[in-house]
Amino acid sequence: MKTLLSLVLCLFSLSLSANELIGRTSVHVAAAEYLPFTSRTLPQNGVLLDLTRAAFKAQAIAVRLTFMPWSRALSMTQGGQMEALVAGFYSDARSKTFIYSDSLMQATSIFVSRREGISAHQLVNGLTDLRVAVEAGSIFERQLAGTGTILEPVTHLEQGLRMLVLGRVDLVLGTEAYLDKMITTRFTEQEQRHFKPLRLFKGKHSLHLLFPKTAKGAKLRSAFNDGLAKLMQTHEYHAILRRHHYIK
Repeated sequence: MKTLLSLVLCLFSLSLSANELIGRTSVHVAAAEYLPFTSRTLPQNGVLLDLTRAAFKAQAIAVRLTFMPWSRALSMTQGGQMEALVAGFYSDARSKTFIYSDSLMQATSIFVSRREGISAHQLVNGLTDLRVAVEAGSIFERQLAGTGTILEPVTHLEQGLRMLVLGRVDLVLGTEAYLDKMITTRFTEQEQRHFKPLRLFKGKHSLHLLFPKTAKGAKLRSAFNDGLAKLMQTHEYHAILRRHHYIK
């Protein structure tokens, strides 16, 4: 009888653990301004937050959103004050303190040169001794480390683009959509003529939700991934991408 009672209690405990999130009504998510993916000014706050809300909604979880600078969003999510962060690229260093969702979508990375500067064909010979502006702490900074590139870390890519115009760097590296949006919204038409995207050299990088590396974070990640899978099964995922003009 005692053995049977222990077995029942064990199964009940596992059931509670597995269903702990079912009664949950909301999740507090941090986001930073990262046009055109996330912004206070975009419809539904951008494609990544639209996908995030829809995936959690499929699990009956509402999203409470707070915009803040990226560095603060990272530290507050790592510390557990925020329950998830939209969104980031994978890195080995960051995986020590965060767990990643399944891929939300892929972003394309490109180099931007000056109109009269480095050409795409010149990059075939590599990046040795070229000065490249990248966002400090980004996946691109880590990828170029040890390649002979002279890295110029900047806090914001607009700063890197203005350095490019002045001839202080040879290239700027970032996501294609982010750089295109920044060039068209932060620079005059005359200034835009200085830029030359080198679209022959593209990379693909997955964007993920980041969760604290805790038991609670793991359960939220699991709930989110299940919700994201439901979006894909019902084709709502592609409908959201179309709404934001990422696919036709």
